[in-house]
Amino acid sequence: MHDFEQDARAARVYLGGYLTLDKGGVPRKRYDPEESEASDYCRAALARVLRSDRPLDRQLRDMLADMFGPQEDPYRPFSSRELIAKSRSKHRREDVFANSHITRFMWERCLAGSPEKAVKEAMDNFDISRVYAYRLWARHKKIYEAIWGPLPNK
Repeated sequence: MHDFEQDARAARVYLGGYLTLDKGGVPRKRYDPEESEASDYCRAALARVLRSDRPLDRQLRDMLADMFGPQEDPYRPFSSRELIAKSRSKHRREDVFANSHITRFMWERCLAGSPEKAVKEAMDNFDISRVYAYRLWARHKKIYEAIWGPLPNK
C-alpha cells in the first residue's frame, strides 16, 4: 500500500519540479527526464492521488489547472509547463464505438436476411471494405449470439 502523503509529494515533484543548487549556489528548478524511472514513479504517484477518495489539496489542484491553461501566466508559478494529450501508441487506434455500431448494423440485417447481404449493406453504408466487414463480423458474431442467441436459419 502506498502512503497518500508520500504520493502527493511525488506528484508535486512531477508537476512542479524540484530545486537544485548550481555551482554558484543559485537554486534552479529541474524536472526529471520524461520516461525516466523517477518520472515514471512520480506519474504513477500522481495517478494514485487522483484516483483516491481523498480530497485534492489546493497546491496540486492549482498545479494541474496551470497546466491546462491555454497560455503561460507570469503570475502563476506552475504555468510554464503545459499538458499535452496524445496517443500512447504510434499505431492508429481501433475505433471500438464505430466497430460496435457497424457490427450491430450487420447483426440487425442478418436477422432480416443473410450475412452476405448484411455485409454488402455495411460496405455500402459505411464505406468499408469487404475484408474489414468480414473481419468485424467474425470477431463479434459469437458475442452477439451469446447475448441474443443464434441467428435463425433462413
